[in-house]
Amino acid sequence: MARLVASDLERRDQIHRQWSLEEGIVLPLGRSVQKDQLLTEWDEQIAGRQAVVTWKEGRLHVARASDRASGKPIFYGGREADEFEIMPGEGFVIGRTAFRLDPSANGTTAASSVKQTHFYAAEELHTMNFHPSEEQLAAVRDLLYAMEANQANLEAFARLVVSAIRRVIRSARYVAVLEIHPRERRIEVRAESDRSPGLCEKLVLEACRRQETAEYCWEASQPAPTYPPVPGVAWTCCAPVIARQEGQGDLALYLAGPPPLLKRGSQPRALTDDEFVFVGIVAWILRAVRTIHDLHRSQSSVQAFLPKPIRNLLQQKGPEEAFRTEHAQAAVLFCDLRGSCRIAERGADDLQASWDRLQAALSVMTESITNQYGTIGDFVGDAAMGFWGWPKTGSASRDLTEAVKAACKAADILRERLRQKARGAGPLAGFACGMGVAAGEVVAGMLGTEDQRKIGVFGPVVNLAARLESMTKQFGAAILIDQTTANLLVRSETTLQQQVRYLANVLPVGMEQPVKVFELMPPEADESRLSRAKLQLFEQGQQAFEQGNWAEARRFLERMQDVDDGPSKFLLSYMAGADQPPAGFGGVVELSRK
Repeated sequence: MARLVASDLERRDQIHRQWSLEEGIVLPLGRSVQKDQLLTEWDEQIAGRQAVVTWKEGRLHVARASDRASGKPIFYGGREADEFEIMPGEGFVIGRTAFRLDPSANGTTAASSVKQTHFYAAEELHTMNFHPSEEQLAAVRDLLYAMEANQANLEAFARLVVSAIRRVIRSARYVAVLEIHPRERRIEVRAESDRSPGLCEKLVLEACRRQETAEYCWEASQPAPTYPPVPGVAWTCCAPVIARQEGQGDLALYLAGPPPLLKRGSQPRALTDDEFVFVGIVAWILRAVRTIHDLHRSQSSVQAFLPKPIRNLLQQKGPEEAFRTEHAQAAVLFCDLRGSCRIAERGADDLQASWDRLQAALSVMTESITNQYGTIGDFVGDAAMGFWGWPKTGSASRDLTEAVKAACKAADILRERLRQKARGAGPLAGFACGMGVAAGEVVAGMLGTEDQRKIGVFGPVVNLAARLESMTKQFGAAILIDQTTANLLVRSETTLQQQVRYLANVLPVGMEQPVKVFELMPPEADESRLSRAKLQLFEQGQQAFEQGNWAEARRFLERMQDVDDGPSKFLLSYMAGADQPPAGFGGVVELSRK
C-alpha cells in the first residue's frame, strides 16, 4: 500500500499528516473535505476542495478539483499544473505544504522499479537542510568571483564549474556541462573533467523535460533498470539549466561515479543532501552566467546598429539619456560615392564581388567619420550621412565650432584616403567621393515611429548638406561647405581656415533662398592644391563675375586653363561666352538641375 506524506514546505522534517492510499480509490484533497479523506486544515492557502487523487498501478494521478479557487495553484516540477501523475519518490506543492509519495512504502511491482530514481524541483532543493563544508563554500565563493570578473565567457566558466564540482564531490569521477537540444534529442559536451564513460542520455532528457534535478542509481539486484546501464558507472545525477529563450539549447550539470553507493534507509543514493544542494547552487550560478552571456551577446549584436558615440553614451549614462530627441547645434556631412553605379552594372553577374567592393568603400567612409567621433546617421545606397554636435558636451557655440572642425577634418581625410586607394587595381579602384558639409540647428536623437526608430538628425541643414554634395558634380570640387561652416572655420585656430575658398552665391533647384557655397580645398602641402597666384586669379574673376563684369571675369578665369580647376570651368561655362550678364542679374547663380 502506498503512502502520501504532507510536510511543511519550509521544514520538511515537520510532517503534518500521512495517508495510506488504496488501489483505485478516489480521494478529494482540501481544507473542507471529510476527515477520512485528504484533509489539510492547517494550510489556509489550500482551497476547501483543491484536488482529487487516485492511486492506481503504481502511480498517483492528481487532478485539480472542478470548484478550484483562483490564486491557489498546484505546482508540479516547478510549474503550475492542472493534471499530472507522480511515482514514488516524487511530489507536488500546494500553498505552504509539500506532498510526497513515500518511496519506501510497499507498492505494486510497477512502482518498485522506479525507487532508484529521485527527481527534485527547484523549490524543494531550496528548502532542503544545507550544512555546507568549508570546501563547498570556497567553491561557491570562487565561482561568484569568476562570474563577476569574466561575465561573458560562458565556455571558460563551464570549465571552472566542472573543476569546482570535481574537486568538492570526490565520488564524482566524471563531471560535465552538457548542452541539450530537446527537439532534436541531441546532447553535446561543452566541458568535461575526464574522458566520458558514456552518458545516460535518457535520464538527461527526462530531467530537462521535467526541469527537475534527477539522480539515479543502478544496483545488481534490479530486475529491470529504468535507464540503460553505463559501463563502470553506479550512479548519475543531472541538474538542468533551462534556457530562457525558445530554440536555445538547455545546459545541464552531469555527474557520474562508480560504486560504492550511499544508503538512506533501504534506498540507494548518489549524493548526500549537502552535495545535492551544492550541485543545485552551482546550477543556479551557471544559469545566471548563461543569462549574462546571452545578454552580452544580444547587446553586442545590437550595438552594430548603433553609432559609436551612442554606444559610449549608453555605457556612461544609460538608455534614458541616449535614446531621446532634442534640439541641437550640429554639423552634417553627406558623402556619396562616384563610380559605384558603373561598377555595379559591370558586376551584375557577380553581385557578391560588387558588394564586397562597395562595402570596402563604405568602410573607408564610415571609419573617416567615426574616427573623428562622428555619428553615422544613415546609409542610402552608396551614400552615408554623418553628424557631430549631439549628444551635447558643452555650450552650443563651442559645440558647433568643434562639430564643424571635426566634420571638415573627416571629409578632408576621406578625400585623401579614397584618392590614394583609388589608384591601381585594388577593390577601391575607380571610386571617388563627393561631400557636402552644412551646420546649424537640427532635431537630433531618436527619430522614427513606434514600429521603427533610428539615431539621426532632422532639419534643413541635413537637406542642405545633401544639396551641397550634389553640387560637387557641377562645380568639379570634392568638398563643398555652407556659409556657417566656412565662417566657423575661418575663425578657428586650425589649418582648415587656409583651405576655405568662396565659390558662388547659388540658388539650387527647388529652393527659394540662395546659398553661399564654399569649397574646402586640399591642404597647402597637397600636390593638387592650387598655387596662391592661381587662387588670387580665381578670386578676382569670381568678384568680377558677381559684380556683372563678365568680360573681365572671363579674362581672369581663362588664365587658369592650364590647371584642372573645376570651379573656374563652372563659372566660364555658366557665362557661356557672354560679355554681360542677363538683365536683372544680382550675382546669383541659378542652377537648372540638381
